[in-house]
Amino acid sequence: VMIRNILGTCTLFIIVGWAVLLLHPLYGLSRERYDLMTWQKLHSAQDLVNVLARTTQEVAQRTKKFKEEARATLKELLAVADDARTFANTVAPFDALKTAKVYFCERMESLAAVSPDKALREAATKTGQEVEAFSVDEIMIPQVYHAFKALDDTGLKEAGAVRCTREHLDAFEREGFHLSPEAFARAKQLKKEVAQLMSTFDTAIREDASVVRVHPDHLTGVDPTFVAGLDRADDGMVTLRADYPTRSAVLPHCTNPHVRRDYYRMFANRAYPKNKVVFEQLIAKRDELAKALGFASFAHNDLASKMAKDPEKVAAVLNDLVTKAQPKMQERFRAMTADLPEGFSLNEKGQVRKCDTMYLNQQYVKKHFKLDPREVAHYFPVDTTIEGLFSIYQTFLGLEFCEEKVTGLWDDSVRVISVARKGQEKRLGYIMLDLYPREGKYSHACQCSLLPALIDEKGSEAVSASLVIANFPTATHDKPALLTHNDVTTFFHEFGHAMHAVLGYSTVHSFVGTDVKWDFVETPSQMFEEWMWDREMLKKVSSHYQTGAALPDPMIDAMLAQERFNAASWARGQSAYALLAFAYYKEGAVKDATAIMHDLFARVSPEVALSDDDHFYASFGHLSGYAATYYAYVWSKIFAKDLFSEVKKHGLLDEALGKKFVDTVLSRGGSKDPNELMQDFLGREVSNEAFLESMGLLRRPFFVSTGS
Repeated sequence: VMIRNILGTCTLFIIVGWAVLLLHPLYGLSRERYDLMTWQKLHSAQDLVNVLARTTQEVAQRTKKFKEEARATLKELLAVADDARTFANTVAPFDALKTAKVYFCERMESLAAVSPDKALREAATKTGQEVEAFSVDEIMIPQVYHAFKALDDTGLKEAGAVRCTREHLDAFEREGFHLSPEAFARAKQLKKEVAQLMSTFDTAIREDASVVRVHPDHLTGVDPTFVAGLDRADDGMVTLRADYPTRSAVLPHCTNPHVRRDYYRMFANRAYPKNKVVFEQLIAKRDELAKALGFASFAHNDLASKMAKDPEKVAAVLNDLVTKAQPKMQERFRAMTADLPEGFSLNEKGQVRKCDTMYLNQQYVKKHFKLDPREVAHYFPVDTTIEGLFSIYQTFLGLEFCEEKVTGLWDDSVRVISVARKGQEKRLGYIMLDLYPREGKYSHACQCSLLPALIDEKGSEAVSASLVIANFPTATHDKPALLTHNDVTTFFHEFGHAMHAVLGYSTVHSFVGTDVKWDFVETPSQMFEEWMWDREMLKKVSSHYQTGAALPDPMIDAMLAQERFNAASWARGQSAYALLAFAYYKEGAVKDATAIMHDLFARVSPEVALSDDDHFYASFGHLSGYAATYYAYVWSKIFAKDLFSEVKKHGLLDEALGKKFVDTVLSRGGSKDPNELMQDFLGREVSNEAFLESMGLLRRPFFVSTGS
């Protein structure tokens, strides 16, 4: 009897166990594996020290673990009979696996970007390449494609499930799963070669250690405090590094044309000549890959999954913007060259040399708008400015931030901010801030999503993790770290991405946070930039490092006048970069990257002369990652300006409107088409009127000067 009871109990447990397994949303996928594979649990801020690997051995262990879990997941997924396939047992586990791979690689890329340990950076870079190749070989495989094809999505009731299924099917088609086995094998090999070249290109930029050595006496016009903080050799020479704080300190202000020329030449030739060879190989491989997949060019391949779809359509929009901007740019150039700074000269063709453009613009602004960005920076000490920026985000989005004490991160300067909904204790996520330059660190600004804002089947929200990377000026012996206004807008932009990542909760893994159409991803962050061009908001975040006074109205007037003066320049410049990307990735495998760049810039910016040894593209990292999609900055700006114009009508700190923005845009992630998200918030179709007006391209007002 006892044995029968035991057997009966065991049978009951087996039946219940199978029932739980079959009824579980993932159908056959271990919940433990699902969690472990997709995100780490953050119980406190201190757990952030474990998000990025800390040793090369740990990098290897994590890579091994990811591969094991991925293989086990696919084995269970493929074991399901075709006539029993559902969203839960086929699409959901694959979607989780693909998202896990994306976040795994994002963490490795972040480690390579911020680690002070070169060996660890190299290990992370190598692992990223390895996992990308693993994905091609063992995740994106024909068997999974056939499993998706066997699924009947007409019975799916939830719009998110339908959209997720079709997005994956479209991706399979773009990846060439419809090809013959031989053609597919060739495409797969090309993808690996492309990934390798991308990594080589990016690494060359990150590891470039170019410098210029000059005597301090030649840095006339440069802030003496900045000069005093430079590394000085025994021979009295100082070192100018290729980072953005140094660039901003030297090129707009140094009166010595030889220093400007030498520094710009160094900066414009980072990663050259190595990356000329690598980039031209990348162009050729991507063209070959696109042809293998049935596309006319890599640009067509790249845009097939984007909002815009058609590169010819986008190029027409960009060229139209350039055409509209040219009269403004000619007017601007005439104004700037009518009264040249002392000792400044144009070339023999009446053009301004590229190395002198920042200096000429700054001297004009200083004289005619009575504005010096170094004086503006006195009102933006890092700590109080960031607190002011946080206050805006908290009020508008209905959030509460708290600075957390975390020890053991990769650098002692890294700050950690926790995010919660107003009035609630539960943390939604943590945002790490790595704000200052150091050797080997990624030299620009970006936001990295490290752990996703997922909702499980019980409705529980995971705690996410993000990283904001910047390279702001550091404190000196007599001044705290001071931000230029450009630094402030950059931080506000990148922190906007972090807000999108934290608030973009989804039950569908691939719709989490910033995982939206790539030509929409910049929209929320670019919209938030606009707060930093509003008088009231500027006063709110500014505080003079000595007196505590907010920015005075005359200075704000000058800043806004300068922005109007330069608006068309932004439109033309960003359009030029986007057209350059299209030129590189249009049909054709063999291209001279240098000649294409010089020809395009000569057409778009005829008043500016590039030197023959300018190889800017070699360090233009977006040509690798964004590829043909760089136009997204202009595309998204059109949406951002329209959104901001709507917010401005109600008030930039209107919490009710902020909640609507969270509910209709940020929290939806990629679950809806971006055009629908825009209409949900605006209540109408998107308009480009606000964008054109802000760029001075809708009307032609005369440039207003605040001085003479």
